[in-house]
Amino acid sequence: MTNDDKQYVWIFNGQLTVGTLANYADNWESSCHYEIPISGSVWEVEGRHGLRMHKVHITFDGIDDNESVNFTLIVYADTVHARIDGRA
Repeated sequence: MTNDDKQYVWIFNGQLTVGTLANYADNWESSCHYEIPISGSVWEVEGRHGLRMHKVHITFDGIDDNESVNFTLIVYADTVHARIDGRA
């Protein structure tokens, strides 16, 4: 299984959500824009019955020419990039 296929579980707007780390990043961007609650940890799905909890670490990567604020979200050894529109 590649990092792109790895499945995680998290809480978004009070609901359990299952998806990849990229899906979590999409929800995280929405949580920043619309103040929707999201868990700061994810549970990695291991096999059929196992879950392993990981804290989501967020690093600030700077502001680009379009005034978007860029971040890297890190879970264990997996990373994904997120962007918040700074003009909103």
